[in-house]
Amino acid sequence: MARGTLRRLLAEHTGQDPRALAFVYGPHGKPGLVGEPLAFNLSHTEDLALFAFAPDGALGVDLEAIRDEVDLDEMTATFAPAEIAALEAVPA
Repeated sequence: MARGTLRRLLAEHTGQDPRALAFVYGPHGKPGLVGEPLAFNLSHTEDLALFAFAPDGALGVDLEAIRDEVDLDEMTATFAPAEIAALEAVPA
């Protein structure tokens, strides 16, 4: 449902038919539209979705469900040492 909504919103932003939109993907999977400078991003989790649009440039959004238990080793695998230290300083 989120991807269908994204297609409809992109059609509104670009003035194109939703079925005519052609997508391209960057080296890290970030989507774009063929021939359009419009930047956009989508994140979804459970029953929530977050859409972002900008006339040009790059942007990103992330939406995560709140979980009772988190695997800190998995979560911090890409964090900088200072970020890990700040997170570990927060009470459980």
